[in-house]
Amino acid sequence: KIQQDAPAFGIQIDQNGNSNAINIDTESTASAAIEIEAPATTDGTVIMSYSADALTSGGMLYLESGSASTTARNLGTIINDHASATGATCLRMQQNSTGYAMDVRSKITSSATAGARLRLLTDDTATMGSGHRLGSIEFSGAEDGSNNITVGARIDALTTQTWDATSNAADLAFYTTTGDASTSSNTAERMRIDSAGHITVGGHGDLVGFVPTFQVGGTQPAIVIYESATGFLTTVVDGDLVYIVYDDSSGIYWRTATNAGTSSPTTQMFLNSA
Repeated sequence: KIQQDAPAFGIQIDQNGNSNAINIDTESTASAAIEIEAPATTDGTVIMSYSADALTSGGMLYLESGSASTTARNLGTIINDHASATGATCLRMQQNSTGYAMDVRSKITSSATAGARLRLLTDDTATMGSGHRLGSIEFSGAEDGSNNITVGARIDALTTQTWDATSNAADLAFYTTTGDASTSSNTAERMRIDSAGHITVGGHGDLVGFVPTFQVGGTQPAIVIYESATGFLTTVVDGDLVYIVYDDSSGIYWRTATNAGTSSPTTQMFLNSA
Protein backbone atom coordinates (compact mmCIF):
# COMPACT_ATOMS: atom_id res chain seq x y z
CA LYS A 1 0.00 0.00 0.00
CA ILE A 2 1.24 3.46 -0.92
CA GLN A 3 -0.37 6.51 0.71
CA GLN A 4 0.57 10.03 -0.30
CA ASP A 5 -1.09 12.91 1.60
CA ALA A 6 0.97 15.69 0.02
CA PRO A 7 0.25 17.27 -3.42
CA ALA A 8 2.90 15.15 -5.17
CA PHE A 9 3.22 11.81 -6.96
CA GLY A 10 2.16 8.76 -5.00
CA ILE A 11 4.45 6.71 -7.22
CA GLN A 12 6.72 7.82 -10.06
CA ILE A 13 8.48 5.58 -12.58
CA ASP A 14 11.19 7.00 -14.83
CA GLN A 15 12.06 4.47 -17.56
CA ASN A 16 14.95 5.59 -19.74
CA GLY A 17 15.48 2.24 -21.44
CA ASN A 18 13.69 0.89 -24.52
CA SER A 19 11.25 -1.37 -22.64
CA ASN A 20 7.97 -1.28 -20.75
CA ALA A 21 7.86 0.99 -17.74
CA ILE A 22 5.19 -1.20 -16.14
CA ASN A 23 4.38 -4.85 -16.86
CA ILE A 24 1.44 -6.50 -15.10
CA ASP A 25 0.84 -10.26 -15.31
CA THR A 26 -2.38 -11.28 -13.58
CA GLU A 27 -3.98 -14.72 -13.37
CA SER A 28 -7.28 -13.36 -12.07
CA THR A 29 -10.33 -14.69 -13.95
CA ALA A 30 -13.06 -12.34 -12.70
CA SER A 31 -11.34 -9.23 -11.33
CA ALA A 32 -9.82 -6.23 -13.07
CA ALA A 33 -6.08 -6.19 -13.68
CA ILE A 34 -6.12 -2.47 -12.92
CA GLU A 35 -8.82 -0.70 -10.90
CA ILE A 36 -8.88 3.03 -10.28
CA GLU A 37 -11.16 4.74 -7.78
CA ALA A 38 -11.42 8.52 -7.98
CA PRO A 39 -14.40 9.59 -5.84
CA ALA A 40 -13.03 13.10 -5.21
CA THR A 41 -12.13 14.02 -8.81
CA THR A 42 -14.15 17.00 -10.10
CA ASP A 43 -12.22 19.01 -12.73
CA GLY A 44 -9.32 16.61 -13.26
CA THR A 45 -8.90 13.63 -15.58
CA VAL A 46 -8.88 10.16 -14.03
CA ILE A 47 -6.65 8.61 -16.73
CA MET A 48 -4.46 10.81 -18.93
CA SER A 49 -1.69 10.23 -21.45
CA TYR A 50 -0.12 13.17 -23.25
CA SER A 51 3.10 14.58 -24.74
CA ALA A 52 3.41 11.64 -27.16
CA ASP A 53 4.81 14.13 -29.67
CA ALA A 54 7.51 11.84 -31.08
CA LEU A 55 5.00 9.35 -32.55
CA THR A 56 5.55 8.25 -36.15
CA SER A 57 4.04 4.81 -36.83
CA GLY A 58 3.16 4.16 -33.19
CA GLY A 59 -0.09 4.87 -31.35
CA MET A 60 -1.31 5.97 -27.92
CA LEU A 61 -3.77 3.19 -27.08
CA TYR A 62 -3.89 -0.45 -28.15
CA LEU A 63 -6.38 -3.04 -26.89
CA GLU A 64 -6.65 -6.57 -28.28
CA SER A 65 -8.54 -9.75 -27.43
CA GLY A 66 -7.92 -13.10 -29.10
CA SER A 67 -10.74 -14.93 -27.33
CA ALA A 68 -12.79 -17.29 -29.53
CA SER A 69 -15.79 -17.24 -27.17
CA THR A 70 -19.13 -16.45 -28.86
CA THR A 71 -20.59 -15.04 -25.62
CA ALA A 72 -22.00 -11.53 -26.14
CA ARG A 73 -19.71 -8.96 -24.52
CA ASN A 74 -18.19 -5.51 -24.96
CA LEU A 75 -14.45 -5.06 -25.40
CA GLY A 76 -14.83 -1.45 -24.32
CA THR A 77 -17.57 0.15 -22.23
CA ILE A 78 -18.16 3.81 -21.36
CA ILE A 79 -21.19 4.64 -19.22
CA ASN A 80 -22.57 7.98 -18.08
CA ASP A 81 -24.59 6.55 -15.21
CA HIS A 82 -26.65 9.57 -14.18
CA ALA A 83 -29.64 10.76 -16.22
CA SER A 84 -29.23 14.34 -14.94
CA ALA A 85 -25.71 14.67 -16.42
CA THR A 86 -27.06 15.96 -19.75
CA GLY A 87 -23.86 17.89 -20.50
CA ALA A 88 -21.67 14.77 -20.42
CA THR A 89 -20.51 13.26 -23.71
CA CYS A 90 -19.48 9.60 -23.42
CA LEU A 91 -16.78 9.81 -26.06
CA ARG A 92 -15.23 12.77 -27.85
CA MET A 93 -12.67 12.60 -30.64
CA GLN A 94 -10.88 15.67 -31.98
CA GLN A 95 -9.04 15.53 -35.29
CA ASN A 96 -6.94 18.61 -36.16
CA SER A 97 -5.77 17.30 -39.53
CA THR A 98 -7.63 16.23 -42.67
CA GLY A 99 -7.39 12.58 -41.64
CA TYR A 100 -10.34 10.51 -40.42
CA ALA A 101 -11.69 11.20 -36.94
CA MET A 102 -12.90 7.58 -36.86
CA ASP A 103 -11.97 4.60 -39.02
CA VAL A 104 -14.18 1.53 -38.50
CA ARG A 105 -12.94 -1.58 -40.31
CA SER A 106 -14.21 -5.09 -40.88
CA LYS A 107 -11.70 -7.89 -41.47
CA ILE A 108 -14.39 -10.49 -42.19
CA THR A 109 -14.24 -12.01 -45.68
CA SER A 110 -16.25 -9.67 -47.91
CA SER A 111 -19.75 -10.76 -48.90
CA ALA A 112 -23.28 -9.38 -49.25
CA THR A 113 -23.71 -9.59 -45.44
CA ALA A 114 -20.19 -8.58 -44.36
CA GLY A 115 -18.67 -5.11 -43.97
CA ALA A 116 -18.14 -2.72 -41.08
CA ARG A 117 -21.31 -1.82 -39.15
CA LEU A 118 -22.35 0.98 -36.82
CA ARG A 119 -25.40 0.60 -34.58
CA LEU A 120 -27.51 3.27 -32.90
CA LEU A 121 -29.60 1.58 -30.24
CA THR A 122 -32.36 2.67 -27.86
CA ASP A 123 -33.05 0.37 -24.90
CA ASP A 124 -34.56 1.76 -21.71
CA THR A 125 -35.82 -1.77 -20.86
CA ALA A 126 -39.31 -0.77 -22.11
CA THR A 127 -40.98 -1.59 -25.44
CA MET A 128 -40.55 0.99 -28.19
CA GLY A 129 -43.80 2.89 -28.74
CA SER A 130 -45.14 4.26 -32.01
CA GLY A 131 -43.40 7.49 -33.03
CA HIS A 132 -40.41 6.89 -30.77
CA ARG A 133 -36.93 7.66 -32.05
CA LEU A 134 -34.57 4.72 -32.53
CA GLY A 135 -31.55 6.91 -33.24
CA SER A 136 -30.37 10.17 -34.74
CA ILE A 137 -27.36 11.34 -36.74
CA GLU A 138 -26.70 15.08 -36.36
CA PHE A 139 -24.54 17.34 -38.52
CA SER A 140 -23.30 20.32 -36.49
CA GLY A 141 -20.88 23.21 -36.55
CA ALA A 142 -19.78 26.34 -34.67
CA GLU A 143 -21.96 29.41 -35.21
CA ASP A 144 -19.43 31.80 -33.65
CA GLY A 145 -15.92 31.94 -32.19
CA SER A 146 -17.05 30.84 -28.73
CA ASN A 147 -17.58 27.13 -29.48
CA ASN A 148 -21.37 27.45 -29.59
CA ILE A 149 -22.29 24.36 -31.61
CA THR A 150 -25.52 24.26 -33.63
CA VAL A 151 -27.21 21.41 -35.47
CA GLY A 152 -27.79 22.24 -39.14
CA ALA A 153 -29.23 18.93 -40.33
CA ARG A 154 -30.05 15.48 -38.99
CA ILE A 155 -31.40 12.05 -39.92
CA ASP A 156 -33.83 10.33 -37.54
CA ALA A 157 -35.06 6.74 -37.44
CA LEU A 158 -38.65 6.71 -36.08
CA THR A 159 -40.93 3.82 -35.22
CA THR A 160 -44.38 3.81 -36.82
CA GLN A 161 -45.99 1.25 -34.52
CA THR A 162 -45.60 -0.20 -31.06
CA TRP A 163 -42.88 -2.80 -31.36
CA ASP A 164 -43.14 -6.47 -30.49
CA ALA A 165 -41.59 -9.71 -31.72
CA THR A 166 -43.26 -9.45 -35.16
CA SER A 167 -43.90 -5.69 -35.57
CA ASN A 168 -40.85 -3.47 -36.07
CA ALA A 169 -41.83 -0.89 -38.72
CA ALA A 170 -39.75 2.30 -38.88
CA ASP A 171 -39.23 5.36 -41.10
CA LEU A 172 -36.13 7.39 -41.97
CA ALA A 173 -36.75 11.16 -41.72
CA PHE A 174 -34.34 13.81 -43.06
CA TYR A 175 -34.31 17.32 -41.52
CA THR A 176 -32.58 20.52 -42.61
CA THR A 177 -32.46 24.06 -41.20
CA THR A 178 -33.12 27.35 -42.92
CA GLY A 179 -32.27 30.59 -41.11
CA ASP A 180 -31.84 30.58 -37.33
CA ALA A 181 -31.68 27.06 -35.90
CA SER A 182 -32.79 28.34 -32.48
CA THR A 183 -36.24 28.92 -34.01
CA SER A 184 -37.76 25.46 -34.00
CA SER A 185 -39.92 26.11 -37.07
CA ASN A 186 -36.77 26.70 -39.15
CA THR A 187 -35.75 23.06 -38.73
CA ALA A 188 -38.21 20.87 -40.57
CA GLU A 189 -38.57 17.49 -42.14
CA ARG A 190 -37.68 17.68 -45.84
CA MET A 191 -37.80 14.04 -46.90
CA ARG A 192 -38.96 10.69 -45.51
CA ILE A 193 -38.54 7.08 -46.56
CA ASP A 194 -41.36 5.19 -44.87
CA SER A 195 -41.38 1.59 -43.70
CA ALA A 196 -42.88 0.43 -47.02
CA GLY A 197 -40.19 2.18 -49.11
CA HIS A 198 -42.34 5.15 -50.19
CA ILE A 199 -40.41 8.41 -50.58
CA THR A 200 -41.95 11.76 -49.64
CA VAL A 201 -40.26 15.12 -50.25
CA GLY A 202 -41.56 18.28 -48.58
CA GLY A 203 -43.80 16.58 -46.00
CA HIS A 204 -45.00 13.13 -45.15
CA GLY A 205 -48.16 11.12 -44.73
CA ASP A 206 -51.41 10.98 -46.67
CA LEU A 207 -51.06 14.10 -48.87
CA VAL A 208 -53.22 12.96 -51.79
CA GLY A 209 -55.67 10.52 -50.25
CA PHE A 210 -53.23 7.62 -50.45
CA VAL A 211 -49.50 7.07 -50.05
CA PRO A 212 -47.84 6.81 -53.48
CA THR A 213 -44.38 5.43 -54.09
CA PHE A 214 -43.05 8.99 -54.52
CA GLN A 215 -44.69 12.30 -53.65
CA VAL A 216 -43.60 15.92 -53.35
CA GLY A 217 -45.30 18.38 -51.01
CA GLY A 218 -44.80 21.93 -49.73
CA THR A 219 -45.30 25.39 -51.23
CA GLN A 220 -45.14 25.38 -55.04
CA PRO A 221 -43.80 21.81 -55.20
CA ALA A 222 -41.99 20.97 -58.42
CA ILE A 223 -40.39 17.99 -60.10
CA VAL A 224 -37.67 18.61 -62.68
CA ILE A 225 -36.27 15.96 -65.04
CA TYR A 226 -33.20 17.47 -66.65
CA GLU A 227 -30.72 16.27 -69.26
CA SER A 228 -29.70 19.54 -70.93
CA ALA A 229 -30.78 23.15 -71.46
CA THR A 230 -33.16 21.98 -74.20
CA GLY A 231 -33.97 18.56 -72.80
CA PHE A 232 -35.97 18.91 -69.61
CA LEU A 233 -39.45 18.50 -68.19
CA THR A 234 -40.76 20.46 -65.21
CA THR A 235 -44.02 19.98 -63.35
CA VAL A 236 -45.05 22.72 -60.91
CA VAL A 237 -48.16 23.07 -58.73
CA ASP A 238 -48.95 26.70 -57.85
CA GLY A 239 -52.18 26.96 -55.89
CA ASP A 240 -55.00 25.78 -58.16
CA LEU A 241 -52.75 25.79 -61.25
CA VAL A 242 -50.58 22.98 -62.58
CA TYR A 243 -47.77 23.81 -65.01
CA ILE A 244 -45.97 21.36 -67.29
CA VAL A 245 -42.94 23.13 -68.78
CA TYR A 246 -40.56 21.91 -71.46
CA ASP A 247 -38.25 23.55 -74.01
CA ASP A 248 -40.04 25.35 -76.85
CA SER A 249 -38.03 23.39 -79.42
CA SER A 250 -39.16 20.03 -78.03
CA GLY A 251 -42.29 17.96 -78.05
CA ILE A 252 -43.91 15.47 -75.69
CA TYR A 253 -44.73 11.92 -76.71
CA TRP A 254 -47.15 9.62 -74.88
CA ARG A 255 -46.09 6.10 -75.72
CA THR A 256 -46.98 2.58 -74.68
CA ALA A 257 -44.80 -0.52 -74.75
CA THR A 258 -45.10 -4.19 -73.91
CA ASN A 259 -42.08 -4.09 -71.65
CA ALA A 260 -40.57 -1.88 -68.99
CA GLY A 261 -38.05 -0.39 -71.42
CA THR A 262 -38.42 1.81 -74.49
CA SER A 263 -37.82 -0.74 -77.25
CA SER A 264 -40.44 -0.56 -80.02
CA PRO A 265 -42.87 1.78 -78.21
CA THR A 266 -46.10 2.88 -79.85
CA THR A 267 -46.91 6.60 -79.97
CA GLN A 268 -50.43 7.22 -78.70
CA MET A 269 -50.33 11.02 -78.57
CA PHE A 270 -47.88 13.77 -79.46
CA LEU A 271 -47.85 17.35 -78.20
CA ASN A 272 -45.92 19.60 -80.57
CA SER A 273 -43.83 22.48 -79.24
CA ALA A 274 -45.81 24.86 -81.44
